[in-house]
Amino acid sequence: MHFNRILFTILAALLIFTSCNQSSDLSNAIPADANYILRIDTKSLVEKSQYDLFKNPTVQQGLNMYRVFLKDDAKIKLLDDFLKNSNALGLDVKGEVYVFSNLKVYGVVIGVNDADKLKEVVSGLYPGSDLNVTKDGNTYSITPGSDGAIAWNNKRFVILADIRNAYNDPGNAADALDVNQLSKDLLVQGADKSINSNKEYVEFAKTQKDFSVFFSMKGLDKMESLGLSYLPYGLSYMDPMKKMLSQFEGVSTGVNGSFEKGEIVLSSKYYFESAESEKKFKDLAAQMSGTIKGDHLRFIESDPVVAFTANVKGMGVFDYLKTLGIISKLDSDSRDAKVKEQLLSILQSCEGDVTMALTSFEKKNSNTTQPDVVVEDTKIEGDSSVLDEELVFEDGSNTLDNVSPKFYVMADVSKPDDIKRLLSDLIKENEFVCENLEEGKYLVDLDGEKVYFGVNKNTFFATNNKSVYDNLNKDGLKNNYTELVKGKSVIFFGDFAKLKDLSGIDRSTAQFLPYLSPLDKYQYTANTSDLSGEGKVTFVDKDKNSLAVICDQIDKAITNLGSMF
Repeated sequence: MHFNRILFTILAALLIFTSCNQSSDLSNAIPADANYILRIDTKSLVEKSQYDLFKNPTVQQGLNMYRVFLKDDAKIKLLDDFLKNSNALGLDVKGEVYVFSNLKVYGVVIGVNDADKLKEVVSGLYPGSDLNVTKDGNTYSITPGSDGAIAWNNKRFVILADIRNAYNDPGNAADALDVNQLSKDLLVQGADKSINSNKEYVEFAKTQKDFSVFFSMKGLDKMESLGLSYLPYGLSYMDPMKKMLSQFEGVSTGVNGSFEKGEIVLSSKYYFESAESEKKFKDLAAQMSGTIKGDHLRFIESDPVVAFTANVKGMGVFDYLKTLGIISKLDSDSRDAKVKEQLLSILQSCEGDVTMALTSFEKKNSNTTQPDVVVEDTKIEGDSSVLDEELVFEDGSNTLDNVSPKFYVMADVSKPDDIKRLLSDLIKENEFVCENLEEGKYLVDLDGEKVYFGVNKNTFFATNNKSVYDNLNKDGLKNNYTELVKGKSVIFFGDFAKLKDLSGIDRSTAQFLPYLSPLDKYQYTANTSDLSGEGKVTFVDKDKNSLAVICDQIDKAITNLGSMF
């Protein structure tokens, strides 16, 4: 499809990191009812990346081959002009870029520095095709088909795609969109008709960083107006979801990210249309969650591969599910009634922290049937990341079956005796072969993996990490994460270095891991008080911008890929 070819050409241009330019009022081309908006500050990314893709030898080789393939002096000149200055073709790909959706269309907005030049370029790229560029006053437009439209003037370039057609869903004919006219309207509309008439978005826009995402829940409960027949099981199953979304009317969230020296910094914040919507949302959050205590994290002796902890008020969650009608739907389904009753009983009993952690990877014991592995070190040399030596699997296999991921799951419960009885009943009913260690604690062998589970004081647990189990009744264990959990309702963190434990287990994994070597640790936390969030991904190199480090890895990967041909 011609539309897809044009769209691909334009979006590919946005990935080029070159130099800078000024921004404009591009966001005025975004409709006021947009639910999702992504903004990319390409000027900032260009400066921080310190990277020129076209200097890579593999890319240069590909471009030379493409010139031969073109066999057209005019197209070759366009390519060379673009390589010298990516803004030379009429689009301002060095300023800022917006991607948006309003549940009717997907859209892209880019700045324009020379509308006439852009028309010349499009006509030159597709001569004699059915993609006729029409001009109406200062507006150029192309209509590749009923599913999309492209239009631009001296300031803005807009691409639209009809969401229904994107999913092959005809929807309601009465709601049919004229995407061609809409694209032209968006070009000239002012702030009063754009997303900038949304005070929550305007407040969020003041905080935008290298990449920013704004998401509004307004109108999401009316998704059925799209005729989304592609959804599984039909829309009747979405009733509870629609009810939930209607309660979030007037709530928006914004996420910002920036590439800094030695880290990627993230932040999130909720925005509210009114004091009423803010109170309703925060009351609901307080009903279902509180502040983390962090006691479960005492059992992590060093940073894990990944850990997630949240404070959960089980009865509050249960009551909310009941309000949405989910509980009544479960009750009306007679299948597995006892299982559902048991699960709901566990949910209602949860009161406090819930933690899931993957602490490490270990090689399985040699007495298992898995093949032995000779582990070799990996390193990065020159312009490519390679294995210094190939991994040697004695049976010639590449398998992850050699690895034992060490994990634990814990949940504070308000009625530990009820959970003990429930576990005992489940073991008897399903005839599980378990070793009864002591009251309420069991050991089961799952395919050679020993898993401990049960209730310790007021905490349900399951783990295959023997040291975690041994520490359950120890007092005075040091908690390394006291400061991290302070005033938080949710935390998520881990250590990329722990992935290196996999480097002797699977050849394909080991070949990929060197590209992660610049990464250090990561974390994201949500504050109990205002629900705002902060996060970061730290890098080993603390002196270089994180985006420049990423681009170095991309450059190595491209070079390595070229060496395969």
